[in-house]
Amino acid sequence: MVASVARRFDLPDELAGRLRGESAEELEADAKALQSLLAPVAPPVLSGGLDPSDEDDGEMDPRKLARLTRR
Repeated sequence: MVASVARRFDLPDELAGRLRGESAEELEADAKALQSLLAPVAPPVLSGGLDPSDEDDGEMDPRKLARLTRR
């Protein structure tokens, strides 16, 4: 029962043994308390290679593009 409560609250296996309580409700309350102490996992930064801060104004002037590629 302890392992299932730990999984339900996304607690690591190392913390599952620290859950305290006699009933499922007590275990869930303890799991919530432990979960609130854990730092949230930040999603990885997925950059697509384009930098939105580039000085591109969206202009599609073929002459200007040709000049830029000749450099």
